[in-house]
This record gives sequence, structure tokens and C-alpha cells, in this order.
Amino acid sequence: MQIESYGLAYDREYFAVRARPTTAMPVRDLERVLDLLPGSGRPRGLAALVDGDLVGFVDHAPPAEIGVAVGLGPAVVADTEVGAELVARYLSPLGGGDAADALLDTVRAYFANDMRIDRTAEVLVMHPNSVRYRLTRFETLTGANLRDVAGALEIWWALKRAELDGMSGNGRAKPNDSVA
Repeated sequence: MQIESYGLAYDREYFAVRARPTTAMPVRDLERVLDLLPGSGRPRGLAALVDGDLVGFVDHAPPAEIGVAVGLGPAVVADTEVGAELVARYLSPLGGGDAADALLDTVRAYFANDMRIDRTAEVLVMHPNSVRYRLTRFETLTGANLRDVAGALEIWWALKRAELDGMSGNGRAKPNDSVA
């Protein structure tokens, strides 16, 4: 449901997109062609620049004649190369241990609660200032900005990639949670 905080609709189908800007089609022009620039009503997608590629999702297939390579697919999280880079960039700097897990749990809860401190604090049963402290600590350790749309997308992607890889989120294998 946090998708609505970015002006996107949760009931709309989205497609993963990865495009390589060129000198003839720089990032800004590519964003315009993909209808990603603000100002044209409700946003039609969300993207970030990752290792020189424009990566994200859109609610429509791109026009046939763009002039650059554009990949379109069902799930950006499945892109293991980009996912691994994002895990390395945003999760690995946290190291391991309970403190790292607490920061990641807080970031996950923050995203799951529409990026609202009050809701996150309520769900985690902690004071809002403790949530603020953990989010600020995460930003300090990773160099991320959770209030930046592109940064939030990259962090969300890193968390999802780590989950798919069976990691706790900081590069460590999850403990075996077998139930007797």
C-alpha cells in the first residue's frame, strides 16, 4: 500500500523496465518518453538511475520507437545483477548482528506503513523518536536518503532481493526457521 505515497495506484498493473541512456537519448529525455516526469497528472511509474541504467516500473509498455535499448518484464526484483549491487550498496555496510537486523526491520516497517513515523512506531511498539533514530542511523551508515524517491526504490529493491536470496537483508544467511 506504500505505493500510494508516491502517487501511484495499487490496483494498476506495472511492468518492470530497464533502459540504457545514450548521448542521443539522455536520462531526462528517456524519462519523458517513458512518462516518468512529474507534472502530467498521476505518475505513470517510478525509476532510479542504477549503474548508468534507468531502472524501475511503468504502467504501460514503452513506445516501439525509442531509439535506445529498453527491457520490459514482469518483475524487477528478479534482476539478480542489479539486486546484488543494491544489496552491496545499501545493506552490506550495516554489517551483521542484532543491531543491523533492528535497523533493517525498522526500514521494512517504515516502508510497509506508508513511510509514516507514527504508524511505524505503533507497529514496532516503540517511541517515534526511536524510529527516527534508527532511520537516521540507517541513512548515516549507508549514505541513503529514505525521503528520496529513487533512493527509497533502490533500498526497497535491495531488501526484496535479499529476501529472495534467503538473506536477512544484510548479506547474512537467514537462520534456519524450521518448525517442529
